[in-house]
Amino acid sequence: MNIIQDNDLFGIDQNHLESLIELVETATTNDEKKRTLED
Repeated sequence: MNIIQDNDLFGIDQNHLESLIELVETATTNDEKKRTLED
């Protein structure tokens, strides 16, 4: 089984993965901004 079939098995495609990563990065950035404001 190759990687593409593995990803299909989990219902993950490249675009979905990239969107997820962007969401996490955005959330992380917002969290850092909040901490800076609190300090």
